[in-house]
Amino acid sequence: MVVILFLFYFIFRSPIYAVTEADSISAQIEIYATKLTVLRKQKNSLSKELDIINTTYSQTELKIKQTELSIKILTQEIDILNQDIAKLDNSINQTTLYLLERIKQSYRLSKKMPPYAFIFSHTFNDYLNQHKYISIVQLNNRQNIEKDET
Repeated sequence: MVVILFLFYFIFRSPIYAVTEADSISAQIEIYATKLTVLRKQKNSLSKELDIINTTYSQTELKIKQTELSIKILTQEIDILNQDIAKLDNSINQTTLYLLERIKQSYRLSKKMPPYAFIFSHTFNDYLNQHKYISIVQLNNRQNIEKDET
């Protein structure tokens, strides 16, 4: 039985090279869990109890490393998301400023062209072109505002 424990200790003590550090830690945790199961089935002795304590300690250390690694990964993801949020916030602010400027221009254009402006136009065709331009700009502004609201 001691020989099995001795072999078991050296076989499972060597590091397992996994694809990632997280996979490696998970594999080692499983190995320690298996070792604890085997040790608990053996008859009570002081060396068995020490092995159980050492294995539990090692397993707990690995779980802590695994949690720290998860926290590190989540922190990096949070930083990336914060950068994306800042970019989106900046984009929203720029779009809002752009739309406000367009609304001001549209309002100015509508004020410049009263309904009786055709009397002062060079030709009636000029008046219609200006009126059509202002209507198109206002419609475009309304559509942009509605699109940005959704």
